Amino acid sequence: MTTGKDLEYLLEARNRSIVGQGTIMLLAVVVAALPALPGVGSYLRVKVSDAVVALLPFVVVSLAAAVIFHRKGLDATYNRVRLLESWAVGWTICSLLYASGSAHSVFWVFYFAHLTALGVGVESRQNSYGVLVVCPSLLALAFLARYGSVASAASSLVVAGVGAAVFATIRSASDSVRERLVTEVQLRSEIADLEVQREQEQLALPLHRELQQRLLFTRTVLESLSSHDGIPSRGVKRLLERLDGALMELDAATVALEGDVRPWPRIVDDLQARLEGLGGSCQLELVDTTTRAPDRIAPRRAIDLERAVLEATRNAVRHARAERVQVRVCADQQLHAEVQDDGTGLPEECLTRQEGGLFNLGRRAALAGGRLDVLSAGTGTRIVFDIPLV
Repeated sequence: MTTGKDLEYLLEARNRSIVGQGTIMLLAVVVAALPALPGVGSYLRVKVSDAVVALLPFVVVSLAAAVIFHRKGLDATYNRVRLLESWAVGWTICSLLYASGSAHSVFWVFYFAHLTALGVGVESRQNSYGVLVVCPSLLALAFLARYGSVASAASSLVVAGVGAAVFATIRSASDSVRERLVTEVQLRSEIADLEVQREQEQLALPLHRELQQRLLFTRTVLESLSSHDGIPSRGVKRLLERLDGALMELDAATVALEGDVRPWPRIVDDLQARLEGLGGSCQLELVDTTTRAPDRIAPRRAIDLERAVLEATRNAVRHARAERVQVRVCADQQLHAEVQDDGTGLPEECLTRQEGGLFNLGRRAALAGGRLDVLSAGTGTRIVFDIPLV
């Protein structure tokens, strides 16, 4: 995800590119050569030597900053050199103004250009204020000491105050634009990730359905083998149980991929239809005690509830030899399922075993932020499954 630091690096990479750094150096050469042009030197009242002395520190520091950035990126050394570069710019501007001997020189244009660059940049406010206020203040003292001009000194201080105010305005607007830009880039990145996820899910759904068909065919073959002589029925039975568990997991994954948000009454109806195929000679009863159905139930949570009920009911019918199973479900404050049977109860090893359907239900409840309680006696078993709605 793109952050403010990433945006800062992109901006610096643009400024320190061959084109960006080359443009800065070209401007420095142009400024240094201006006094050599006929009539320009006398108008600016600056000699070529003055311009070279003023620009040389900036050129050296700027080139050093470019080299360090390309070698180390936005590390502490580069940040220190970048800070020094801002002060070198301040030195250059004030040196040109001082050499001109006038507080009303056109070189103030460079000062306002610099404060604009600092305003839209990422340098700290403290350092920027220091450059924009301290440099003109020192220039005012220099005008006062060399020329004794109170007016020039006062003009420099006024410019410093105006520059600080303009910088504050530009920086506030720039920060706001930068925050919006970062937010926009992050949203675009999230949308792109969602598009990739959607394409993956579209590819995964047909694969899940194909796998379901293959597993169902395998289950049919296993059921037919269980009636053959010479094939251990107990082993086939265990394989069928494991295959049923895999089919339930696959069914849950398929529903989650489809993203079908079902209302609570439909969830209850679907559960009733699936329970009817498990009963056999056992009497099954489904009771919905919900007083006020929730507006939304997460598809994954609905699948978790159905799996818990079906697994607990299947165990009661197949293993506990129950004659009657009552299932109570509710969705008032959370998803609640309670399966009560009158079977033979669960052996102690089933309650402590670290595998199998009961263990998986407990783990799934914990992952969903809920809990599974199992109460078993010789006359029956009661399983309670509670998970959040979303």
